Amino acid sequence: MGPFNSPLALGKQLWSAAIWVLSGAVVFNVLIFQLAISIAPELFYETVDVRADSFFWAVNIVGCIASGLMLFAITEWSKWIGAGYFAGSLRADRSWFWIALVASPIVWITITFVMSAIMGGGGDWVYSDEQSAEFASLNNRTMASIFYAVLLAPLLEEVLYRGVGMGAILSKGGHPFLAIGLTSAAFASIHLQYSPAAMFIVFLGGLWFGALRVLSGSVGVPIVGHISINAVLILLQS
Repeated sequence: MGPFNSPLALGKQLWSAAIWVLSGAVVFNVLIFQLAISIAPELFYETVDVRADSFFWAVNIVGCIASGLMLFAITEWSKWIGAGYFAGSLRADRSWFWIALVASPIVWITITFVMSAIMGGGGDWVYSDEQSAEFASLNNRTMASIFYAVLLAPLLEEVLYRGVGMGAILSKGGHPFLAIGLTSAAFASIHLQYSPAAMFIVFLGGLWFGALRVLSGSVGVPIVGHISINAVLILLQS
């Protein structure tokens, strides 16, 4: 292991890691969604401009499949290059897992309250457009969307950004602040469903996850923190 318990194998694959971080999620989602729509278009649209009744269900299911396939691909790649399945250790002192579990939702909610006050309150500032707000509506929530938010997204995003991304920079000798900042920016950039103000919250959340990764020396700690935040947010929204 290299600096901050980062697999040295990741430093030898810096450019491959950068490709995963910068384009992996987009490529997988586009390919899988295009494939699904070409195979079963009736699940998504009745006509070109009219959504089918199963639209949100289908989108959530396909999103889970795309994320699951990408998680499988990234972990297999990480294992293949010698960095382990999760691009870093899942182990850490137990206290770090408690900190991640309890403090993460508090940090996130505090940042959100501050941003909400700056934006004048209400929820209109959160999403980039009406369709994104529709997806987040309780009326369109499915078991697949809950599974994705609570488990799949935290696993995939933390392995990708705090595992592969940060691990490659850290094991190459990069400063922790550089590793945290760059991967947090990439992490925020994939959340296009949000407004710029909400994406800034995601960026700050990425800084928190990155700090947990560096201080604990574990990818498992930010995974727990991410799961905790998403689970608490779903409970509060319900």
